[in-house]
Amino acid sequence: MRSPDLINSGLLILRILLGALLAAHGGLKFLQPGGLGFEADLLVKDGLGGGRPAAAVSGLTQVGAGAMLCAGLITPLAAAGGIGAMTVAVFAKSKNGFWVMTDGAEFPLIFAVLAIIVGLVGPGGWSLDHALHIFPSSGETLGAVGLGLGAGLATFPVLKQMKPRTTDTDAAPPAPAATPSPLNQE
Repeated sequence: MRSPDLINSGLLILRILLGALLAAHGGLKFLQPGGLGFEADLLVKDGLGGGRPAAAVSGLTQVGAGAMLCAGLITPLAAAGGIGAMTVAVFAKSKNGFWVMTDGAEFPLIFAVLAIIVGLVGPGGWSLDHALHIFPSSGETLGAVGLGLGAGLATFPVLKQMKPRTTDTDAAPPAPAATPSPLNQE
């Protein structure tokens, strides 16, 4: 039998690494050059619509879920956010194959599976959940994992059917061309 300290150490490392990477991945949607416009273009490249609003929701979900996973706060809900966002990404990237070198599903699949594991196992004793005496039941835990998977599975086809919007179509429409005035004609 493993010592509780070893189990708590492993869960703490897993939660912090997964949470920090997930939060950073989501934060890049706002902070990278081009910001949400660049991310909206990536959605179009992956065959999805939704433009900047979809990119913002994805980024905020990943940042929030990642921060909550790092802290071990309401862990099943945090895991559900990561699972949902990464499930959409898995389906979007799967058209490119599996491996990350071909922009495939490998990277988001790893995130999704790790979020499922943390959601099922829980945050461990070294977490805010434990300190605040938040101990979800097995049904609540399974429900949260199911919620994450269901949200991702429901969101992907919606974004797939939306008209792709690039940064050009998200921007304000161009001003109409000036019509020549009869007074300025020679």
